[in-house]
Amino acid sequence: MIENSNIDRIFFIEPNLIKGMGHVVEFPISLNKYFENSPKIYFNANKNVYSTVRNKIEGLSGRISKTCFEKLDSNGRYFCDDLKNIDNEYHFTSNDLVVVLTSYWNEIRGSYQYLNRIEKNLPGIVLWIHQIYPPSDEFEITIQKKYKQKIKISWKDTLKNIHNKMFLACTPSLKMKHYFDSLVDSKKNMNILPLPYEQSKRTTKDNGDQIKISFLGDGRYEKGLLLFLNAVQDIPGNNKIFIQNISPRGYSSKERKEFDFQLQELIKRDNVIIYNKPRFPDKFMELVLSSSLIVLPYHPYSYDKRVSGIFIQAMRSGIPCVVSEGTWMADEIDRSGSGVVFKYNITRGCKHNSTSLRNAILNATDKIQLLKHRALTNSVSYKKEYSPNNFVDSLLKITD
Repeated sequence: MIENSNIDRIFFIEPNLIKGMGHVVEFPISLNKYFENSPKIYFNANKNVYSTVRNKIEGLSGRISKTCFEKLDSNGRYFCDDLKNIDNEYHFTSNDLVVVLTSYWNEIRGSYQYLNRIEKNLPGIVLWIHQIYPPSDEFEITIQKKYKQKIKISWKDTLKNIHNKMFLACTPSLKMKHYFDSLVDSKKNMNILPLPYEQSKRTTKDNGDQIKISFLGDGRYEKGLLLFLNAVQDIPGNNKIFIQNISPRGYSSKERKEFDFQLQELIKRDNVIIYNKPRFPDKFMELVLSSSLIVLPYHPYSYDKRVSGIFIQAMRSGIPCVVSEGTWMADEIDRSGSGVVFKYNITRGCKHNSTSLRNAILNATDKIQLLKHRALTNSVSYKKEYSPNNFVDSLLKITD
């Protein structure tokens, strides 16, 4: 809590919070429960936030005009105006803290502009970065050397102007931290914040002898849903397969035809359940907890430095995972033994990598009881690390 700190109020801002899906809604809900509807804690979402989301978070306001990936060429002016508008209503003081739960160039630049425009009562602003590269319609563009260099230059330009009341943080990937540390002034090295997932007393469900293999979350190319569809075509029928097919995108026209064909083939099978809608956090956790094995075949170029929230939710729940080699998740599995790592060869096509993934899934199902035991043992440390309490403690240390 903040009673023992110098902070009077905390204003949490999530620019991307519109729908009830993913970490953009999971973290505000978790933190709202942690602070027990404290009058000193405020939550601000996108102006287009759904009413169903508003009803889940006490006092949630829709005051942010753009998501953090909109108008990336605006130099942060929209977010600067948003901060000024919130300030005009709540009258920030030097003992207030603004925490931007998902930050990109506009939030960093906008915060700098805002702080430089006012002379007193400057709040502290924590800017939490989750990813290096912005979303792209064509994933292949993001792995090109020219593109990566362009993004690096933009980050360097963004991070060259950091006000002393600004605090930079990233998710708990040391590779991501090192990337940003190489771009910022040594006096403003990147901090790390753990993901504040809600504490739950619920435990995994006993599926009996049947193994439920799940692909959960977004269907973007880099998440590997096409690989999964190919890999599970001939998985033995005594296993149950659950697929969330949410907004698949980033595929070439040829890949999309393959995607649709494989999906239609799987629909015919009695042991396959395909769900085409996102789920609110409590309902999503029901999917996690009912799984025996969660498969995360993410592209190594996208997740070598990036943390997976679904992976953390699985680890906190004692659910083993199958993950791609060369990712942050693979490092975690190597450390904990709570799953299987498959070789993802970025120079080979989908057919080759889906075969490798299939073999890893079968390997995991063969020793599922051992993996479950390891995952349950390790879940204790994951629950402690990725909790609202640890998030707030880390937050206060950053701003002390």
